[in-house]
Amino acid sequence: MHAPSSFIAVSLLCLACGPGTEAEAPRSAAANQWLTRAKASLRAGDFEDASESSRRAILTAPKDDEVRILGAKIALTELNYDDAIRLASGLPQSEARRLLARALWYKGSYETCADVLEGLLQDPTVKDPWVNQVAKLARRAHGRTPFAMEGGYIAAVEIPRQIGDAMVMPLNVVPIELEGEQVLAVVSTGVSELVIDSTTRKEPEWVSVRFDRIEVRDVPALTQDLAALSRQVRIPIRALIGTNFLRHLNATIDRRGDQFVVRREEAHAPPEASRIGLWYPLGATIAMRASVSKNDADASSFLVNTQLPLSLGLTTQEWKKAGFEQKALAEVPGTDGLRTGTLKSFRFAGFDLGGLPAFSGVPVDDKFGIDFGGVIGSDLLMNFRITLGNEGRFAWIEPDPSMANPHPPATASPSDPGREPKP
Repeated sequence: MHAPSSFIAVSLLCLACGPGTEAEAPRSAAANQWLTRAKASLRAGDFEDASESSRRAILTAPKDDEVRILGAKIALTELNYDDAIRLASGLPQSEARRLLARALWYKGSYETCADVLEGLLQDPTVKDPWVNQVAKLARRAHGRTPFAMEGGYIAAVEIPRQIGDAMVMPLNVVPIELEGEQVLAVVSTGVSELVIDSTTRKEPEWVSVRFDRIEVRDVPALTQDLAALSRQVRIPIRALIGTNFLRHLNATIDRRGDQFVVRREEAHAPPEASRIGLWYPLGATIAMRASVSKNDADASSFLVNTQLPLSLGLTTQEWKKAGFEQKALAEVPGTDGLRTGTLKSFRFAGFDLGGLPAFSGVPVDDKFGIDFGGVIGSDLLMNFRITLGNEGRFAWIEPDPSMANPHPPATASPSDPGREPKP
């Protein structure tokens, strides 16, 4: 019996990087210091320092399993798929193989990814819904051209503010054509893929999605029960547009003009925009840096959740940085434990949003092992025109002209210049 070519590819990757099980020399003091610093920086959400510290740890101990796994995790957060694949390949640990599968998937190496995923499905220590669903898609990618665009070069779809008697703002509800059917989708940076309501499709599949004049073929779609979201907005939501799909759309979310824009090619830099770097824990959820004070040393990383219809949720630690104690925050009537206060300053992408309402009691996802300062929601983001660049590695941010004193810089601020693409 002949081994499949994708299996051979995985084997070659493993041989190239070493078996990962040989007895290694004790880690040097320098390597241990860089590894410790990289772990601490990643935990704190300081992605740039984590990346540099990890790079130095790898140079010092290139065959150390723990060093390579952490390096692969950080590389995936930067969407640096080649480095993540190189570092995770050949390692037997379940965490390494999970990182490898994701890097292969996002890079578009679907057949090789299928082999890794099928191995993970046989591992009793792995409990990962993403693995379960994507494994059903990866092998069926053969012969497809994922995310292939046809039709026009740019498409603009109206984002409604109200549908019937339902006020859907600040969520971005986008009318799309899914497999020839007109449905409503919500832009959701809390999920990685296109997600389809499980009441209409029971299994993950490859689908076609049309945005006005542009049709995107061979889009991988996972399934999820969206009934709770539909009840929340009081209209039937049949899909979520996740981050991996957004990155392929060269998308702009423009609440000023109530438009969702899709392009075949990356947009040019807007003349009056600020640029902010974006990171993707596990290659999925978006994170960005911001500060709750005018002191840039107070900067933290925040998850971006466009399904959250609030402005900003802060952890207890971030409220302390902002000069508030929990008991000083006002209870929000009719909510389950939400409290609120008004920030004197909230700085991101060079903008200073004084007088911004923020909330305590908003859940912050802790599955990434990162101490996020909180969650940025759609009620804050709707004040900006946001365009993804460099396949989602940064975003151009333009303020609504009606915002009072937004102080937009002509270029990226020195404290957060955004990330240049790596060679």
